[in-house]
Amino acid sequence: FLVRYFGEINWPAVWFGWAFVAQGLLIAVLAICCHSEAIPKGRAGVFTGLWLTGVVALPWVTVLQSGELGAMAVFGLTPDVTLAASSLVLAMMPRVWLWPLLPIPLVWVLFSAATYWALQLVWFLLLPAATLILFALGCWLSPSLARSQDPQSGHRGPVRR
Repeated sequence: FLVRYFGEINWPAVWFGWAFVAQGLLIAVLAICCHSEAIPKGRAGVFTGLWLTGVVALPWVTVLQSGELGAMAVFGLTPDVTLAASSLVLAMMPRVWLWPLLPIPLVWVLFSAATYWALQLVWFLLLPAATLILFALGCWLSPSLARSQDPQSGHRGPVRR
């Protein structure tokens, strides 16, 4: 979509398109070659619900803005919905891999939000916002976050002496 269609009217989209392709390939290679931890069982249902929200509910935002069913932003075809749902997967990556992979999605969120703001597509601003929210929730669900916490400090309050 970015390279073939949107790139014709907005030249930075071509670069984002190829950056997303490269990043997707890198994530696939990391997933195949490197061992990553599974989501804790208690959080797997929450992860699934959030992912389904990104894949099933977010495409309707474009229908709200345009009023036409044909404008639905389908996961895997449109960049914003795809990034929103896949940001959950990105948040699950071990921190060592997350930081190098994070700039491309963050810059896209800013670029996308600026484009929607300039075009006065107010409902579309929900898509970049949803991406950030889903990413933050994905970080909360991440097994690498749970592993990095000190097991002896079960509380988050002030240190008691």
